[in-house]
This record gives sequence, C-alpha cells and structure tokens, in this order.
Amino acid sequence: MPEFHCRPYTGKSSKRWINERRNYSFTEILLYNMRHVQHHTGQLNFLLGQINHDLPVWVSQTKIDLKKT
Repeated sequence: MPEFHCRPYTGKSSKRWINERRNYSFTEILLYNMRHVQHHTGQLNFLLGQINHDLPVWVSQTKIDLKKT
C-alpha cells in the first residue's frame, strides 16, 4: 500500500509561479487565468452577437426537474 505524505494545512499555498517580472501564488495565477478565459468568452460573445442577434442566454434554472440516471 502506498504511503501518502501530506503537509499540514496552513492556509497558504507554497506553490509559486515566478518570472522576471512577477511572483504569483498558485491561487493568483489560477484566478488570473480564469479572468483571462472570461475576457475572451466575452469577446467571442460580442463578435457573435454582431453577426447573429439570436444568442443563447444564461440558464440558471430549468422548468423541469432534472434527475440523475
């Protein structure tokens, strides 16, 4: 059986992304990447809206109950 070595949770991530200009924590780079993807999604939605004005809208709830199979 494999051994697992875990460090205690301290609330801080020790993983860093470092280059010559920036020093990001893993959480900061993850949030930055998520914002970057959202930005490009917004750009794509804007461009598609200029071509086709019948874009899908965000669905937060369904009218029918979805059951897991």
